[in-house]
Amino acid sequence: VLLSFDVQADPQLRSQANASLDALKASPEVWTFCIQAFRASTEDRVKFWCLQAMVDAVCAPGRWDALPEEQRRSMRSALLDWAVSKGGTQTDEPVYVKNKFAQLIVALMRNDYPERWPELFPTLLGALGNGEVAVDLFLRVLSTVHEEVVSNEVSTFQPQVAARIKDGMRDQCIPQIAEAWYTIFTEFAERNPPIAALCLEVVRHFAVWVDINLLANPRFLELFLAFVQREPLH
Repeated sequence: VLLSFDVQADPQLRSQANASLDALKASPEVWTFCIQAFRASTEDRVKFWCLQAMVDAVCAPGRWDALPEEQRRSMRSALLDWAVSKGGTQTDEPVYVKNKFAQLIVALMRNDYPERWPELFPTLLGALGNGEVAVDLFLRVLSTVHEEVVSNEVSTFQPQVAARIKDGMRDQCIPQIAEAWYTIFTEFAERNPPIAALCLEVVRHFAVWVDINLLANPRFLELFLAFVQREPLH
């Protein structure tokens, strides 16, 4: 994988590396290799390649659905275990790795949420107390839900799939997510303004389809008014 990224490597060797990786991506072994390498590697480029390969495989028609449910469950669990392992700044990852992880989570939601993956958001919510990296990752997943599922401009999801996901979130976790937003605002507005700003952006996107009473209430409005006066957040 590293050889494929090395622009200074011998062109023939790099071509061979890319050919081997392309063959792996088309192989049934791509799932096992990528999830193991992603979790074990300390190289950011390896993590990114593995995530991208899994996104491509999940989005390829029929590939994810063809896997036995036990294997699918194991992979979903492994990804959530990785997310739960994130906490303080010492566990942080490059932005491009976190964004690609969020993209993979949402790609899996297309097929498996909420029926096969009801534990997704309870697990992410339960990890928020681990630290700011967990909070940042959680917000990036929500931001990707907006981009990939909800947004009329860029969504790649069919309307019935998007409706299923939004209905599942409304039924299972939106009140808890709104409570998490409030906690994030109060805890990070001063000590980590970029996280609070990301949270504010997520709330802005979700406000158009969640129960407005979760946000249009005195305690949230008080926070919003305070944020208007904070330069880093607007």
